[in-house]
Amino acid sequence: CIKKAIALEGRASELATALSRRSDQICCNCKTQKTSLWRRSQNGEFICNPCGLYYKLHNRDRPQEMRKDSIQTRNRNKPKNANRKKASNNSPPETVPISPPGPSFTILPPGSLMYNQGTPF
Repeated sequence: CIKKAIALEGRASELATALSRRSDQICCNCKTQKTSLWRRSQNGEFICNPCGLYYKLHNRDRPQEMRKDSIQTRNRNKPKNANRKKASNNSPPETVPISPPGPSFTILPPGSLMYNQGTPF
């Protein structure tokens, strides 16, 4: 693949902005121009998301026969059981009475048997 040279002077934010504007990018493996995400191969070349994921899983380039002209999307519907769980969970949760906070120790008046008069226990 021929790497597209980008002449940038300045900071990393300018580089990130330029990389996000890649409308004429071509995958070095399958030659597609449309992808949901551009990745880089181990050689630093740009590859499309399906080719990058295939390489990550199989440790070899994605075959040309697997190339599709359209981007496939997933149908992310809610599970059928989700409504049933909500319907059965309409009853309010059980409440547990909470006792008022009290002292965690007993205060003894001076002169009682347990009163510390400067001597350790």
